[in-house]
Amino acid sequence: MIRLARELDVDCAGVVCPARFNGGSKAGIDLLDVRSGERWPLAKVDGRPAELRTSRYRFDAEVMAWGGAILAAACPCDALIVDELGPLELEQGRGWVGALDVKVQTMLGVLCGLKVWATLYFSARVGRAKIWLWWEAVL
Repeated sequence: MIRLARELDVDCAGVVCPARFNGGSKAGIDLLDVRSGERWPLAKVDGRPAELRTSRYRFDAEVMAWGGAILAAACPCDALIVDELGPLELEQGRGWVGALDVKVQTMLGVLCGLKVWATLYFSARVGRAKIWLWWEAVL
């Protein structure tokens, strides 16, 4: 989707969190800056304690802060991409919860990846902006 948007001269900004695999098993999640292409390891699948974690992932607080800075500096842009808003944001009020408050009046829209149960919450917070959503099942 980002590639298509760029072909249409749409200024895309934000973050994408691709999965990281080790031998066919999901080992973690990376954080990719949509504008620069810079990529860092964001989370690991393990049960070790951490300041930021969900039941499955232990998040790197410094990389999380870097993602927050990317989102804070993303506007103005035509399309803000936030992948994803999940348990950290919606259950704990942490992570990139600030992405919900981005001023989008000058943007074409917002593209967000949300868990199925998060869709209505995000739509209600954004208001008038066009929103394109994709989601995955909560496992």
